[in-house]
Amino acid sequence: MDWQADYLFHADLPPEPIQQDLVKRISEMNPEDAVIVIGFNSGFDDVYYSRPPYYTYPEDFEIDFDIARVKPADPEYGDDYDELDDETKSEITRREYILEDYEGYKKNQEERKAFEKFWPGFIKTNDLGTPSLRWLKSDINEGREEMPDFGWRVPLAVTLKKVPDKEKRIELLEKFIEAYREDAFK
Repeated sequence: MDWQADYLFHADLPPEPIQQDLVKRISEMNPEDAVIVIGFNSGFDDVYYSRPPYYTYPEDFEIDFDIARVKPADPEYGDDYDELDDETKSEITRREYILEDYEGYKKNQEERKAFEKFWPGFIKTNDLGTPSLRWLKSDINEGREEMPDFGWRVPLAVTLKKVPDKEKRIELLEKFIEAYREDAFK
């Protein structure tokens, strides 16, 4: 925390084009609210995009969206829809449930492609205790594993640059992690 509080305050980290809207929005917020928004977004992204799909989809699924061709991802567990309670089933049909899962599956694939583009040679960890850490792929980097900055460093830097007091920056980083964990564990 000590190192990150200094690094994010002093580093010149220009936002990527995809980050422009978020950076604009949080730059208009007070730092306390901004770190919570960043934390919630980070937690949601890590959980939503890292969860495996509940179903396997044929490559040509988008031709007809025929759910009869969709199979449970874990045959031993069975159909995830069947495990829902009756109240939830009264609110969403099996078809809607599967199509919602497919949407998550597609977003997951897009996120992985974007991740590879912006973080070549890195993978995301699934450790929910540490926000959005990326590690070098050991097969690409001669067996080395080094931890780079977490993926939300640009929005956090924008926010923390407004806070000259280092102890306050550390408090804000702790609030970010708390918000991350709260959303990631929902």
